[in-house]
Amino acid sequence: MKLKVFILASLFLKANYFYSQLKGNSYQFPERFNKNYYFEPNTLFLNQKETKVIGLSDDELFNLKITKSYGLQMSFDNNFHYLEWYDLEKYLKQLIDTLTPIDFENKFVYKPFIKRIHAPYYTAPKSLNLSIPISALSESYNEAELVYLLAKEIGYSKYSTEFYKFYENDDREYDYRYHRIAISFSGNVNLSNPYEQSEIINARVDSFALACLNKLNLNPNSFDYKSYFSKITSDKKTKKSNKIQTNYKNYVIDSVYFNKVKKIATEEYIKTDFELANFKGSLAIAFRKYLCGDNSLKNLFYMIESCRRIIYQNPDLVKKGFLAEDLQFTKFQGVNFSILKEPKLLFADSLQFIKAENHPLIKNDVKPFNTYEDAFLYFIELAKEKKFNEATFSLALYYYFKKDELNFKIELKKYIDNGGGIYSNLAINLNEYYYPLIKDGKINILIDNSTNFSDKDNYFHSLQRTFQNKDIKETFKSDSTIIEITLMNELLGVQPRKLYEYQKLRWHMYQLYNDADETVFYKRRYNGKEDMEERAKRNKYNKNLIIYAPEFYNWFKDHNYKGIVFQKVKYEYASAMAAEEYHNFHTMLYINFFDNRPFFYKCIRNGNIRKEKISEITKNCRDYLFYKE
Repeated sequence: MKLKVFILASLFLKANYFYSQLKGNSYQFPERFNKNYYFEPNTLFLNQKETKVIGLSDDELFNLKITKSYGLQMSFDNNFHYLEWYDLEKYLKQLIDTLTPIDFENKFVYKPFIKRIHAPYYTAPKSLNLSIPISALSESYNEAELVYLLAKEIGYSKYSTEFYKFYENDDREYDYRYHRIAISFSGNVNLSNPYEQSEIINARVDSFALACLNKLNLNPNSFDYKSYFSKITSDKKTKKSNKIQTNYKNYVIDSVYFNKVKKIATEEYIKTDFELANFKGSLAIAFRKYLCGDNSLKNLFYMIESCRRIIYQNPDLVKKGFLAEDLQFTKFQGVNFSILKEPKLLFADSLQFIKAENHPLIKNDVKPFNTYEDAFLYFIELAKEKKFNEATFSLALYYYFKKDELNFKIELKKYIDNGGGIYSNLAINLNEYYYPLIKDGKINILIDNSTNFSDKDNYFHSLQRTFQNKDIKETFKSDSTIIEITLMNELLGVQPRKLYEYQKLRWHMYQLYNDADETVFYKRRYNGKEDMEERAKRNKYNKNLIIYAPEFYNWFKDHNYKGIVFQKVKYEYASAMAAEEYHNFHTMLYINFFDNRPFFYKCIRNGNIRKEKISEITKNCRDYLFYKE
């Protein structure tokens, strides 16, 4: 009996060791939104009041100013920035304070915030709040490069504002869709050549950043600073900046502390990509780290699981060149090479590649893998040598994807017998049913009417839609024993941690299913009659959210959910301050854990109907779930 207890205790400690290795001391969004992150968007708007743009009507210019002014606040409300990450913010503030005396035109104190990878907003014009992407901390070679990037952010806030112009159906000679137009505050801008105007502003910013390095005696040649240059700056002679000085230095504060910050930022860079289902991003960063000597279990986990999830999401990539399928229009055109054929392409700076080029995967002519599947199995073998049990579970899920039930059961049993790990609960569930099954619980109806994909959608529109929430809840009031309503717009700027849980879930569902899935699994009524063809779609080997991202199993169990309906509502407005939308459209995705298939729904209207009331949209969702045809 004592021996049995000892063995179980050992297995428990072993599993917890692996869990602590994977989890680490990573960043977590706070429970509540701090009022310090409210930035007075009205003030930002007034700062742009006198700006004129030749080629835009007053209404168009007004819409653009509103969108950019209130976009900053919306980005914080939507978790596009990290909140209360004081250690890193303090470090950036120290570096920025070294730049402030150089900025003779502006004696104000700049405040840095750290932007997540996918945040779409730049530092606001004439703002003292600087937006620094986490990638800048992770990818900078030394403090000189990081200071250069900080100086560029200050330069953009000093010299320019950025607007985006969209022409949906336009006869103009130039198509400005998604084109960045930099507008100087010192005068008007003619839209006849937006690219040239943008380059002029970029050149001013480049010059300012180089001047900052020069006055701080920081060495621009210690990193690839020319890669940041605009065309105008690149065409200029840079002999002055290349002048060799004996008092040049690479660090302002401390090289040891910088490397510590860089490590933390890189871990967060990978984690964020991984959690938001950008697995190619997490794989590329983790693989770079591996080539530079990081053989940790956590890094191995990211490489293994990123590979597995990439090929699960898109089976066509199984035999494609590892991390190289996006290079088919370069020197990789017409071939199926791995990135190991040209590993320098993984590194933004040639100096960063120096540490990696002696790795056996690069140095040796014979490469041990070429495709994503080869790479996955290669990393699995490395994990086995380290007796890393999480890789056993990844291998089991891989065999599930391959519909190899025998090896799936074998690897699953190994994982459980060896003490399990972070996916123990799911492993036990799979061992009993051989596919993810949650029998009991509520259906979570997740309605995302918080953000939109329109240049005219803004902070005001998002807040205004919260007034519709009462009607939405009222529609489902009688179903409260079997469903739970979650409205994304109620979490914005209020509950960052809970919002992030749903953001992760939303992104995984977006990435897992494609247009083909929507076509195959479209169903007008979930509870409608099924013919033989419909029933045949209930296959346990269909794309499954829990097989794709097993971490969500505990989330559904802990919240007592047996399924989720994701309803996305999109809106269009006549103007940035319009009280009511003139067009809306909604789609639904329903996933449960007993039908083994997704269910898609799209709203169908005749040509005269531009929008539905929110009560009608909500009723569509309720009818879809609970009423037969």
